[in-house]
Amino acid sequence: MYGSGVCLPDDRAIHRERSQKDDRHRKRVALLIVLWVITLLMVLVMSFSLLTRTEANSTVFFRDGVQKRFFAEAAQERASWRSITDRLIRIRPFVLEGNEVVGLTQGYDAA
Repeated sequence: MYGSGVCLPDDRAIHRERSQKDDRHRKRVALLIVLWVITLLMVLVMSFSLLTRTEANSTVFFRDGVQKRFFAEAAQERASWRSITDRLIRIRPFVLEGNEVVGLTQGYDAA
């Protein structure tokens, strides 16, 4: 009977059982592939999030550093300007009369 190409009831059951095992195996493999893809996507998203946060922090630190540097330069310029104007006032004091500035040189020694 086997040579005639007719499947016996036992052969059909064995064939059905094999196909069910193959289906379960394929489903397991598909599940593993999906889980790996999800894991890789999560890693990608987390790395992008970390990179974005790092860039934002570096931008804030750079801005603060530039601001502090400009404040220091402004303080230095103001101090030097103040020093120069104080020397000029000591050498040649100013008196405001109306809209004019008159320099007093009489009675003061240029030191």
